[in-house]
Amino acid sequence: MFTGIVEELGTIVSIDSGADGARLTVAGPVVTADARHGDSIAVSGVCLTVVEVVEDRFSVDVVAETLRRSALGELATGDRVNLERAMALGDRLGGHIVQGHVDGTGRVLGADSGGLTRFELPSALSRYLGTYVQLTWPIVTVMSVLAIAYVMNASGQTATLGNWLAATGGLFALLSPILGWLGVAVTGSDTSANSLFGALQVTAANKAGLDPVLMAAANSSGGVLGKMVSPQNLAIAAGAVGMAGREGDIFRRVLPWSLLFLLVMCALVFLQSTPVLSWTVV
Repeated sequence: MFTGIVEELGTIVSIDSGADGARLTVAGPVVTADARHGDSIAVSGVCLTVVEVVEDRFSVDVVAETLRRSALGELATGDRVNLERAMALGDRLGGHIVQGHVDGTGRVLGADSGGLTRFELPSALSRYLGTYVQLTWPIVTVMSVLAIAYVMNASGQTATLGNWLAATGGLFALLSPILGWLGVAVTGSDTSANSLFGALQVTAANKAGLDPVLMAAANSSGGVLGKMVSPQNLAIAAGAVGMAGREGDIFRRVLPWSLLFLLVMCALVFLQSTPVLSWTVV
């Protein structure tokens, strides 16, 4: 990952072309100061892997497809290129977070005197980026829940809640799928719900004398049933079938089914926690 901020201007020392691509040797004293074999360096915005470092020069192998899709294919010996080392944990993020991977080829439409440059993107890439924009808040929501889950687990809040819920005894088996359902209904992600309530389920199960494997599985199973009423999943489904703006209509149709399946799951998990169906838990 890179910030997109240029660290130095390097110079193309040599280009060894072959049938499958080319090896570029670039002079750059700043980026080679701590460069090693296997490190990533962005050369004019393209992420490349270092295969050799000699003094203030490094070499990278560039496949034919990358040469064709980027400006690297037009380079010649002596040309200047922008260089940036990959970010390290703890570095200050002064620009943007970029991958340096080529997703498509755009076309420069023009630039005005103020430096504003207009680009034309391929239709597929435009839709790809547009999807990311539409999913901005769902992504933030899921990542926020994961952050809260880590804080709760590390601070002991999850264990405290688990001990409190364990007071329900055997009835906790009825509540277990509901917790997973609520987690996914809010976040839209089974992974987030497991991170948020997984440790809680195990703690409560151990205290209540229930099978922790069964309670952890119930969290995931209940979470799957919450996906159909999650706002994020409803938005994606509505957009996919041309019903954008009618998420409420879909929600009203699927909510009764989601609750019905949840009741069935609660009953099944409760029976599995008793001798009636305990033999189904491995």
